[in-house]
Amino acid sequence: MPGQFDTTIWPPTPIPASTKKLIARLFDLCDTNDSTNGVNLAEEVFTADGQFLTANGGFEGKDEISKSRSAAWDVVTYRRHIVDRVYPGDKEGNDLILTGKLETRTKDSGQGTTVVEFAARGIVRGQKLKLWHAYVGNSTKA
Repeated sequence: MPGQFDTTIWPPTPIPASTKKLIARLFDLCDTNDSTNGVNLAEEVFTADGQFLTANGGFEGKDEISKSRSAAWDVVTYRRHIVDRVYPGDKEGNDLILTGKLETRTKDSGQGTTVVEFAARGIVRGQKLKLWHAYVGNSTKA
């Protein structure tokens, strides 16, 4: 989904293009309602022993991550992550903190959109995520 990084402030430490693409793929899968996205996360985004920690629960390893999106769209009808800033925790750009906004709509909200601040830590191993730990903050109505 284009647009996640349109206004992102990137750090002076170079972040590999492959890491940017990996994080964009994570958000594409999380922000799109498709029954195969849990499996795609497990196969394309996370290491075999990866951890995916979200506001809705924690998932570890391929089997759990494959099932992580099974109820993601039970209440939500629209979801979009927008990354504001990226902070590296190492000189290689493999340990990152991201901050941004998450726009959502629920079945009960009609066209009303809620904007929630989020932060996440991502640890990249090889070409995949070993860890993604998301934190959700305050929300406002858009």
